[in-house]
Amino acid sequence: MIGRYTSWAVRMAKERPEGVLVAGETWDGVTAGAFREAVATLAKLAGPDPSAWQWGELHRMKLDHPLANVKPLDRIFGSPDMPIGGDTDSPLQTALVPHVNYRADAWAPSWRHIVDFADVKQARSVFPGGQSGHPGSPHYLDQLPLWYRGELRVHRLDRSDIEAHLEGKLTLVPEIR
Repeated sequence: MIGRYTSWAVRMAKERPEGVLVAGETWDGVTAGAFREAVATLAKLAGPDPSAWQWGELHRMKLDHPLANVKPLDRIFGSPDMPIGGDTDSPLQTALVPHVNYRADAWAPSWRHIVDFADVKQARSVFPGGQSGHPGSPHYLDQLPLWYRGELRVHRLDRSDIEAHLEGKLTLVPEIR
């Protein structure tokens, strides 16, 4: 349920029902206090000049491989620390976890895929991690720049199209003992 409170909070602020606030609080006081606290927090994190405040400088994301949590493997399996737009309530669902400040560490859209089944050769997709979880592969994080820019690449679904564009082939044969 992280982040799924925004519509409720907006509705409460608009309707201002009785019995929701703590005794002695007013809707105007709560709103003004929340605004003051938000400005103070932003000034502390991003400096005193509001014209310099950029969401992406606070809201950042890394798409690390799980082995990046182990030092010194983080140097091999880490990804760039990127400014990212969006939040829980926008089309770019880069959600944050409240106790981790503004980091986009809760969830984000991963595989994007568009297929017109009348013409599957026009399918497009992007997967931010790339097609390989191996940092030595040229396809490790290779789609991240496309994903970051909101772009897609050709997604081959037709067998003859796939075979015509192979860059390599790996055949795994079980050993029977």
